Amino acid sequence: MEGIATTSGQLLDRQVPRWQFREVHSRRIDAPSHRVIELVLNLRPRDVPFSTALLALRLAPVALVERKWPIPPDRPWIEILLSLGFVELGRSDHEVVFGAIGRFWRVREQMEPISDSEEFESFDEPGFAKGAMSFRVVEGGRSVTLITETRVWATDDRARRAFRPYWIPVRALGGLMRREMLAAVARSARDIGRGSGSSN
Repeated sequence: MEGIATTSGQLLDRQVPRWQFREVHSRRIDAPSHRVIELVLNLRPRDVPFSTALLALRLAPVALVERKWPIPPDRPWIEILLSLGFVELGRSDHEVVFGAIGRFWRVREQMEPISDSEEFESFDEPGFAKGAMSFRVVEGGRSVTLITETRVWATDDRARRAFRPYWIPVRALGGLMRREMLAAVARSARDIGRGSGSSN
């Protein structure tokens, strides 16, 4: 079922205003919005072991060929995404968006090289899927809500049919990964808050 974005002003709406596949998760966090986005951008593999293990399994063939661990434990997750073919599509004080274009459903995943948000936005070649993931903070009193949303738009019916069976396990595992990321950000914010409190 196709979805259409409303005029909410989200950065994600500009890049993927329509979608056939979508997943949303959220969590309340006791921290200012700028701090929460900063924690998202500095999230590291060691902070999310389940997500790291899943990605390592996916990259295992490459790791065997190159004879090295594919995910540096101290490298920010965002940098790892960029090295895998994602691009940053937009960033503000309250939101950051990353995306990629490819034939993700193939056994040997095929990523389409793009350099920036303009290429992502204008791409319409048949047979591909355009996927974007955002982290967005919504203000709410003394705490905020951190929302992570994934949208996918297949560029034609053939790609949509090919992507659908792939989406079933990816949505389930991806949901677990997103929830782990949200929990890690909340934990980091809580630890920082405790450290600040102890110094007063």
